[in-house]
Amino acid sequence: ADMVAASLVSSLALLAATASSHAATPHTAAAPGTCATVPVRLLDAELAISAVAVSSVHPASPKGSLICSYYGASGHAANQATIVFLRANAVEFAGIRRRVSDAHRVTGVAHLGAAAFSYSAPPETYLYLLDGPHLVEIYAAVRVQRLEALGHRVVLLLR
Repeated sequence: ADMVAASLVSSLALLAATASSHAATPHTAAAPGTCATVPVRLLDAELAISAVAVSSVHPASPKGSLICSYYGASGHAANQATIVFLRANAVEFAGIRRRVSDAHRVTGVAHLGAAAFSYSAPPETYLYLLDGPHLVEIYAAVRVQRLEALGHRVVLLLR
């Protein structure tokens, strides 16, 4: 739980730092209002985990963001995943990628939204994708290919 909280704070701080250091363009669409955008059954099928419920948080900053935490009855990391929805533009996304690259080996992901990258910080694997005004961060203790498959589904669901 501490690692999940630290990662969320880190992601939100990265976006806030990047947005404040660039002249960001106005955002035209908010993140989804609920976690129903990615149902538990879809997440389970794509990630091959056994989450049974999802909780949501709308942090005060950045405005309009949504954090969806999926968890299993056992509470083990193998049954947990998190999806963070934020509003962002290409400049902010590039800034986040640069900042993440300072601490991790980042790999670009082709043909996923407008831009995407992933990295591993065991036991978790992280995927960031940008599609339109949506920045989506997905992480779980699964292989990157599973995150990418879920990422493709998320892009379709957001359109």
